[in-house]
This record gives sequence, C-alpha cells and structure tokens, in this order.
Amino acid sequence: MPSRVQRAYAAGLAMMCGLAIGCTRSQEPATTTSQSAGNATQAAVPAAETGNSGGLNIGFKSNPDPPRNGDNAIEVTVTDRAGAPVTDAAVEAVFLMPPMPSMNMPAMRSAATLAHQGGGRYTGTAQMSMSGTWTTTITIARGGKQVATKRLSVNVN
Repeated sequence: MPSRVQRAYAAGLAMMCGLAIGCTRSQEPATTTSQSAGNATQAAVPAAETGNSGGLNIGFKSNPDPPRNGDNAIEVTVTDRAGAPVTDAAVEAVFLMPPMPSMNMPAMRSAATLAHQGGGRYTGTAQMSMSGTWTTTITIARGGKQVATKRLSVNVN
C-alpha cells in the first residue's frame, strides 16, 4: 500500500500531467527594454513573453512539439529588425520549474547552450525531467555582452 506522501506525489504529478497540454508561445517578438523587470511570464494560453529584445527577433521551437519528458531538440532563430539572420551570437536556453513544497519537490533547472547551424538558427538539446509548465529564458549575447532575452512558458507533456 503506498504511503500518504507517495499518494500525494502521484496525485500532484497526475494533476500536472493533465495541465500539460502543449508548448505555448505567441508569435510576437520579445518585448522592448521599456518594460520593467517585474513582468513575470504567466502560464497562460497563449503564453506571455517578456524580455529585452535588443532589437532582435527571437523564435523558439522544440522537437518533439510539444516537448516531452527526457531529451528535447531545441531550436532558436535570431534575426535583426530587417529580418537578416544573426550569425555571431552565443545563445542559451534555460528551463526552470518552481519548487512544489506541498509535494516535497525542489525547483528544477535545465540549461542548453545552443550551437549556430547557419542562417541565424541555433540548436541544442534540453532535458526536461518532469511534465508541467517550465519558465523558459532565452539569452542572446554578442561580443561577450548580453544583448537580448526572451521569456516564455513551455508546457512539457
């Protein structure tokens, strides 16, 4: 017979699996520097995106789409305002899930450094250890300085 903690964990996991309905994101570019840092991404459909675009358009997709537990191929496209590909950037995607103290679960983090494949397309692999909503931050650096960020929510099945 499972313990009370095991039953609570299983119930919480089942609830999160039921909520995970796919990767959510809007098609809008990241917001500009005029927004305050207090704008947190909410798990909404479509997902709110925040960040400092630095004049760049930042696109995100995963394979599979929506992402699943385990390894997921991540692709970020970076273009300038004119639509020209940015080929000289360092790109990182960080996925965070907040702690769930009621289920005795710590925060989870997965980071992927993405490699340029040509045409402003950067790819890598991120490992998602659990279904649910992960807050994703994509960071773009050029010349050793961070020039843009984009935050969005990703639902992992």
